Amino acid sequence: MVYNVDNDQKMYTKIWQVIDHRWDNQMHHRLHDAGYYLNPHFHYDDDVLTDKRIKAGLIECLDIMVPTVEERCDILVQLDSYENEVGEFDRSLAIGTRKKKHPGSSVRDNTQNTRSHSQEEVGNNKEEDNDLRGSEQ
Repeated sequence: MVYNVDNDQKMYTKIWQVIDHRWDNQMHHRLHDAGYYLNPHFHYDDDVLTDKRIKAGLIECLDIMVPTVEERCDILVQLDSYENEVGEFDRSLAIGTRKKKHPGSSVRDNTQNTRSHSQEEVGNNKEEDNDLRGSEQ
């Protein structure tokens, strides 16, 4: 950005003020915080770990979305492993794919697997229904 305004501090300071204003008033919502915190592409950058607003936004989301205190506590224990790169999070594969893997890819893959299993079950149920109807006649 500095390059685009010919290193004019007055210009890029104004631009940063606009960006900060927009972030504070439009973009800074707890759901954005949760997504930012949970996305490994961004999580291990310094600003995620030092900006307390981001984790606070995640905790607010948990308070709203997770029904029991016990479940929220379990999640926070797991998040400590994530934050401190312990267990599965310190494996070379997890570290190597932080900036490469799309954050929703495993969710999408699991959804597609669930759909294909559901469609197979529906097909099997139709065959069973036909078998039952045949035996009734």
